[in-house]
Amino acid sequence: MARVSFEQKVIALMQSDARLAVVALATVTVWCRVVMLIHQHGDGGLLLRMGFGFGNPNEIAKAVGATETQLETVLSDLVARQLLTRDEEGSLGLPAQLMPTRREIANRNNGKAGGRPRKANPTPAEDPRQRHAPLPIAGGAETQSVTQPHARTRESLSLASDRSLEAQASRASTDEFQRVGRAAFFAAGFDDAKDFPNWGIAQQWLNEAVSAGLTPEERAELIVETVREVAERQAKRGKPPSHLGYFTRAVSDAVKAFQRQPDAATQEASRAWSDALALHCKRKAEGLPTVMPTREQFGLPALAAA
Repeated sequence: MARVSFEQKVIALMQSDARLAVVALATVTVWCRVVMLIHQHGDGGLLLRMGFGFGNPNEIAKAVGATETQLETVLSDLVARQLLTRDEEGSLGLPAQLMPTRREIANRNNGKAGGRPRKANPTPAEDPRQRHAPLPIAGGAETQSVTQPHARTRESLSLASDRSLEAQASRASTDEFQRVGRAAFFAAGFDDAKDFPNWGIAQQWLNEAVSAGLTPEERAELIVETVREVAERQAKRGKPPSHLGYFTRAVSDAVKAFQRQPDAATQEASRAWSDALALHCKRKAEGLPTVMPTREQFGLPALAAA
């Protein structure tokens, strides 16, 4: 399969992404130039903010043919539409569709280190020119040639194949993403008739919740309720959020603080163990024979040692 260049990826995204289709042509031009600056002068899809070079906003504004004020206005709009990323320090990053893969980063680091070393004086068996040449086999006339089948082991797979199962296991399905993302969009107070219907950030929220072990029902309830609470609080303050990315920190904190409520059977077993422990303490105080009950006898996990 032919290798797809970064420029081809940018062109394909410009032709297919609906977010770029609804903005002005000047905004698309600025986005394209900033993306190329990040690719050419950044590292790993990230252009750090610095006081010199293209890490300086003034130099970026000159490169795209705009003033710093105009550049800040356009960048704020692109970040809100998730066509670019920007952290608290002002460093710019590529969108998820253009971020380099692990294999591309590994190849780039390998190239910086000098690439694959050449073999010095290879033996005939190791020489690529002799790879398909018949080599003599030790033995007599009774020696049999046994063809060893080529086994594709996990070690022989490429990085792209190696990560496929792990990536699928840690990501939410497309149907869940559309359902939860749309619910969060309306829970935030947005209207698809007036606001651009973009809930791509919900994929990141769901992936964090999947990694934390939440069930689909728990993920949907936690994300939607967190978005609704933050939106209502900001609306009372007169500062309603302008995009779903505003809720990222609140959702991440809610996922980290999530604690699953025990089911009815676990609660009943816990009450039974507490009653048995109280009876044990009472009999011991009265000097009667008794055996201390354990949590395992009631199907409960042992308490962690202090």
